[in-house]
Amino acid sequence: MLRISDHEKKTMEQREKLEQHRPYYTIKTASCIQHKYFMQHIVQYRK
Repeated sequence: MLRISDHEKKTMEQREKLEQHRPYYTIKTASCIQHKYFMQHIVQYRK
C-alpha cells in the first residue's frame, strides 16, 4: 500500500478541482503539447 502524504493529497485534490473547472482547457493544452512533440519527432526523423 502506497502512503500518500497530506501535502500530496492536497495538491492532488487541488489539481482535480482545477481540471473539473476547466476540462476543455487541460485537454486542449495536452493535445497541443503532444502535437508539438509529434511534429518535432517527424522533423528529426526526416533529417
